Amino acid sequence: MFASILAAIDDSDPSDKAVELAVGVAKQFRARLTFCHAVDYAKVIALSGSTSAVPVDLVSTMREDASALLARAKAVADAAGVDAVTSARDGSPVDEILQAAKESTAELIVIGTHGRRGLERLFLGSTAEGVLRRSEAPVLVVRA
Repeated sequence: MFASILAAIDDSDPSDKAVELAVGVAKQFRARLTFCHAVDYAKVIALSGSTSAVPVDLVSTMREDASALLARAKAVADAAGVDAVTSARDGSPVDEILQAAKESTAELIVIGTHGRRGLERLFLGSTAEGVLRRSEAPVLVVRA
C-alpha cells in the first residue's frame, strides 16, 4: 500500500512515538523510509533574542543536534531491518517537510504532535497541523 514513507521528527515524546510507528509501517509494507528534521534558523534566532544576524555557534549546535536526532531515528530503523535515509533541512518546517515528502515521493507522512492549545499553540504554531492541511499525501498524526 505504501512504497515510500516520510517521518518528520523533532526531539519530543510524540516524535519518538512517530519514529516507532513509521518504522513499523515501513517494515509491514517493505517501504522506503525517510526521516526528516527541519529547523527554521531565522525563527529560532529571533526567539533567542540574539543581537547578531547569525549566531554561528547556535546554528552549529543546532545542526549537530539535528544530525544526532536523525542518527538515533535511523538506528531504530536499522535495528528493525528497515532501510532508512535521513534529511536535515533548513527553513520553515512545514515547507521543508512537504518538500522532502515530494522529493522522496512519499505516499504517507508520519508526524508527532504536542497537542498544544490556546496561547501556547498561537505562539509556537503547529507544524503537524500545517503539514496536515497542505499535504497531498495522507498524514498520520501521532500523540505521545
